[in-house]
Amino acid sequence: MRACGCCGIVWMALAALLCGCGGGNNEPPANQPPSVSLAAPATASSGVAVILAATAADSDGSIASVDFYDGSTLLGTDRVAPFS
Repeated sequence: MRACGCCGIVWMALAALLCGCGGGNNEPPANQPPSVSLAAPATASSGVAVILAATAADSDGSIASVDFYDGSTLLGTDRVAPFS
C-alpha cells in the first residue's frame, strides 16, 4: 500500500483545525473560580455583632450561596444576593 503525500497534509491540516477549535478532545473548558470581595467594619468590639457583606460573581456559572466563617466555625450562609 502506497501513501499519498497530499493526504498526509490534509490530515495534518484537519488535526490542527480540530485542536484549534477544541474539537480534538471532548473535555469541557476548565471551570474558573468565582471572584469574591468581603466588606466588614475596620474595627469591632468584642461581644458586639458586626455585619459582614460579600459580593460574589462567577464568570462561567452562578453563585448558589455564600458561607461566612470565623476560622473553621461557620457563622452563617446566605443564598440570596446581596450576601450578608
